[in-house]
Amino acid sequence: MPSGRITKRAVDALKCPGGRDRDFLWDDGLAGFGVAAFPSGKKVYVAQFRKDGRSRRITIGEHGRVTPDEARSQAKVILGAVEKGADPIADRRVAREIRTFRDVTEEFMRLRVAAKRKPRTGETYDGLLRNHILPAIGRKRVVDVRRGDVARLHARLSDAPGAANRAVAVISAIWNWAARRDEVALAENPANGIERYPEQANERFLTSAELSRLGDALRDGETIGLPWAVDENGLSAKHLAKPDKRRVKLDSFAVAAIRLLILTGARLREILDAQWSQVDMERGVIFLADSRRGKKPIYLSAAAQAVLASLPCIEGNPHIIAGAK
Repeated sequence: MPSGRITKRAVDALKCPGGRDRDFLWDDGLAGFGVAAFPSGKKVYVAQFRKDGRSRRITIGEHGRVTPDEARSQAKVILGAVEKGADPIADRRVAREIRTFRDVTEEFMRLRVAAKRKPRTGETYDGLLRNHILPAIGRKRVVDVRRGDVARLHARLSDAPGAANRAVAVISAIWNWAARRDEVALAENPANGIERYPEQANERFLTSAELSRLGDALRDGETIGLPWAVDENGLSAKHLAKPDKRRVKLDSFAVAAIRLLILTGARLREILDAQWSQVDMERGVIFLADSRRGKKPIYLSAAAQAVLASLPCIEGNPHIIAGAK
């Protein structure tokens, strides 16, 4: 077998003779370090060693992508590890079997979120993962995700502090789930130590005057209709209906939903998902079986009971607020 100092000039000059599937040049300064040339012109750096009585060979990298000096340095590491009893081929095989963060996430969403969390939670997780998290770290092996990766993602979302903080929380949840399955170490959670952005709750209560105007608008909306907001100077303005005809009536169930939200203080989904079977008109309570915090009673004032009494029960539809379907 030819040997000599493996340099760029020597590798560039190396050719595979006709009739052979490959030819090697072995470095005369580092035993076991070589480069293989193929009939296609491709050249690959390799390290060769003996393990358990067998000659083994491992690829380091392709010439052009790896320089001779870089390949020699990697060969020294590989051959040094062999001297200490390691098996680089087995180690590489194990490394290839480690899943990416995306792979772990897909299983987490299927086995954890879809099976044990509310659909709205799954939708929130899916949006954060698809739009922010997976594009940033999805291709990394899960064990290679570092705190710096999460910190950079968090910083990129600084204009949306709520989304930034929730993205970190989702990463933390996925890591902890993987740790319980012994894929990663719990103590190495890369979301730990990321300082969250302060969030200010956007909460404001309507004044008496605003409530009065809202009540008037709801009443007009379900009786005479609300006027359209149109651009009189638009290109198609001349084709619009006459001003006295530009009104649209609101759906009675939509109006009832807004009134119940005002009168009960319940959450939007609690009202929209409530069913007639949960209503106890005698005691004036809607018993929610599955609100955000589990079972929950919504107490009904006389005005709220009057709203319910005005709504028809749609055959085949169990919901108080019946939708188009």
